[in-house]
Amino acid sequence: MKREWAIIPAVVGTAFGVRALIWLGSPTYWEPATLLDWLAVATWSLALLSLVPGTWLLVAIVGPVRSVVVTGSLVVTMALTAAFANLLEDGLGIELFGGLYVLSILGLAFSLAIFSVALALARQLWLSLIPLLTVTGLLATEIGGLFVVAATWLAFAWTMRRQPEPTNGHPPG
Repeated sequence: MKREWAIIPAVVGTAFGVRALIWLGSPTYWEPATLLDWLAVATWSLALLSLVPGTWLLVAIVGPVRSVVVTGSLVVTMALTAAFANLLEDGLGIELFGGLYVLSILGLAFSLAIFSVALALARQLWLSLIPLLTVTGLLATEIGGLFVVAATWLAFAWTMRRQPEPTNGHPPG
């Protein structure tokens, strides 16, 4: 695994961190009127979208374990659907997408939980904490849970940067 890939979890952590900071301003993202409201809509969709490459990175680290690939694919599908449904409902005011958003965000929570189990069963216990803490943070958004999501992914990025580069049997340098 290349250390440069640490940018992926860093982006996920940053996206959720920015969204968490915006949440502190109590935006009314369901009926955006102010710049803060519009930023809340946009950053929430971007944070959800950032879970796509973040999830694929976890899948790539584990390798071709069927349960991990299937549950990771489910997370990606739900994150994409929730991000776009949020943008269409709250950003463009198309209320028809409200139900899709609710279903997809619930599906995202469920899929993150089973993705965590799949990672644990693949003997990737420390990696299984990432989706577990992500879903926990999402469920606790009203009490600052998005900061947990941000910290989790930023810690993952930090640990990736601390890993030595593979040398293929040759000493570094």
